[in-house]
Amino acid sequence: MKPANPRRELILNAAIATIKNIQEWTIRDVAAAMSMPKSMIHHYWQSKIGLTRAVWAHYAKQTRNVYDITVDLAMWVAMREDPDLAREIRRQRADERAFLQIEFEGIVEARLAQALRVGLGVMRELGLEVDEAKTTELFRELVFANHVRNRAPEVKSGVDQELSA
Repeated sequence: MKPANPRRELILNAAIATIKNIQEWTIRDVAAAMSMPKSMIHHYWQSKIGLTRAVWAHYAKQTRNVYDITVDLAMWVAMREDPDLAREIRRQRADERAFLQIEFEGIVEARLAQALRVGLGVMRELGLEVDEAKTTELFRELVFANHVRNRAPEVKSGVDQELSA
C-alpha cells in the first residue's frame, strides 16, 4: 500500500466532491475544483479509470459503510466500463455482507442491513432529517427480537410438528 500523500488525498477528496455535483464528471472537472492543471492529476493517475478506482478505494475506506448515494451511483456506472472496478466493488460489498451476516445472524438480515444503509444514504442526500443511529438501533432490536421469537420453544415445537407431518 502506498504511503499517504497529502496532495493525493486532496485530489481524491476533490474527486468525490466533483462526483457528487457533476453526473458526467471528467478529470478536467476535478482539476478545476482544485485550481490545478490536469497534468497534476495525470501525474498520480494515468486515466479516469485509474482515478475512479482510487476514488472507490478512498471512498470505501473513508466512509466505512456510510453510503453516499451519489458516489455509489457514479461507481456503479463506472463499473460498466471497468471490470476490475466491478470486481472490487462486488468483493467489498460481499465482505460487508459477510460481516453483517455474522452480526445479524443471517443472510437475509445482512441484505436488509445493507438496504437500510443505502436508504439512509438516500435520505441524507435528499436532506431529510433522520436519526441514523436510532434507526439502525431500532433495526438491530427488531432483528434480534425476531431471532428470539423464532427460537422460542413454542415456535420451535410448531416448526418441528410441521416438519414431522
